[in-house]
Amino acid sequence: MARIYDEDNRISAGFSYSRLFFYKPHLSLSEKLKPVFLLDSRQAHPHFYEVVESFFWGIAQEFRMPDEDIVILSTNMFFFLILLLSVYGIGSLLFDNMTGLLSSLLVSIFPLVFGHARIAMLDYPLMCMVALSFYLLIKTDWFSSLFYSVLFGLSCGLSQLTKEAAVFFLFAPFIYYVVHSYSGNQNRRALLNSAIAFFVFIVVAGSVYLQISNFHAYGTYLGKSSLPFPAIARNYFNEFYKMTGFFVFVLSLPIMLSSLINFKKRDKLLFLWFIVPVLLFSVSPNRNIRFLLPVAPAFALILVHELFAGAFSRTIRYTYLSAFMCVSVMQYTLYNAGVLCPATVPEDTCIDTGQLSVRRDKNLSVVPGLLECFKKETAGLARDRTIISMFNIGEINCTLNRKLLFAQIPLHVLCPMQADEIEIRRSNRWKYPEEILCADYIMHKSGYRYGLGARLTSDIEDVIIKGFDKYKAYYRVIAVVKSNDGTSVVVYKKND
Repeated sequence: MARIYDEDNRISAGFSYSRLFFYKPHLSLSEKLKPVFLLDSRQAHPHFYEVVESFFWGIAQEFRMPDEDIVILSTNMFFFLILLLSVYGIGSLLFDNMTGLLSSLLVSIFPLVFGHARIAMLDYPLMCMVALSFYLLIKTDWFSSLFYSVLFGLSCGLSQLTKEAAVFFLFAPFIYYVVHSYSGNQNRRALLNSAIAFFVFIVVAGSVYLQISNFHAYGTYLGKSSLPFPAIARNYFNEFYKMTGFFVFVLSLPIMLSSLINFKKRDKLLFLWFIVPVLLFSVSPNRNIRFLLPVAPAFALILVHELFAGAFSRTIRYTYLSAFMCVSVMQYTLYNAGVLCPATVPEDTCIDTGQLSVRRDKNLSVVPGLLECFKKETAGLARDRTIISMFNIGEINCTLNRKLLFAQIPLHVLCPMQADEIEIRRSNRWKYPEEILCADYIMHKSGYRYGLGARLTSDIEDVIIKGFDKYKAYYRVIAVVKSNDGTSVVVYKKND
């Protein structure tokens, strides 16, 4: 599967940080860390995941195995270990060891969870960090422990540095825990420890979000939350089966109904962890089931606990549990075998739902030829150069961009139609055809039908086409790379 768009950003940033941290000894520590605390003008995501990834890039390069798939799996395995231990710990502290063990096993075989364990997206590590935060919250013992209160604040801060949406999963349970800690026995120590935890969170998260140079990110977040994507998810409750898998979802309905009936007797913390983000994210028209991945551990814990604590006879309970685990393992096996995944799925479906697919992408065949072309062209280059791609095909643009980065070739592929829709909506660039002249190289794909991009990219696309037609004489053809589908990519270089 081609790793494009969001994944490409995560992988490229992680690799760049590894080069910065381990292969530039002449830089001071502050110079190395400075980019980590800056939010870019496009997606404005924080960089904790990429920092962790950079260490695995360093290890992979040390063992001469710098393969992006190995690095992604290794990075996600680190977060997966956090997830398993945290869910087990939560279940053990709130209920018993068996509940914790079965919950950690169940959440790990949800299709959306194990699917995202194989791709470089932020929702998966966010889920793991949120689970760790909840474990540490419970370990504070109603904020009676200063040590765990500090760790809880630190974990919440790192969760916020994993993805900006972390606060929506943490704030309601935190408020509930603070109120419950203080109102029970008017414990001032609990109030003080909760304030210290909040202060630690502000210090850690504020290292990024309170920098004046990063204030532009708030406009990006607000803009993204208002973008309508009705085709992806009309209702999170209707789409939830994509997270758990259809068969597990059907089996879980009677158990969840029992949990609602016995709500007053059940743990409120898990309920808040699960229901509040679902309701909050449902307000935004920009909906995607992967955004709710951090509630998966809460769902698994509620499910397993209700199965043991519900009003079921011993025979029914263990029969249902056996059937449930068998169906879960069967579903996991069928998903991994590709039986429950279509043979060919859209690229955005792979990223958004974590579905596994096996396909031979015809666009990838031109990347090796383009890489060889630019290797010859850029020998001895003293400065970075820009390649403008006139086609919004992530399998070519993103893959080539990473190959150039890995080979340390000072070239960067820019496709103006590829940016996030919020950036396109407010962009001041690409208003005039003359802006095509900023390119040192131009890639044009024969047979590419324009007008297929997102609805907000059409104006930029028109400007690029007009600029290329108007100033084509300023460039000369240096390579024609043929694709397996019979088309070709033509590379132009600006005349000296």
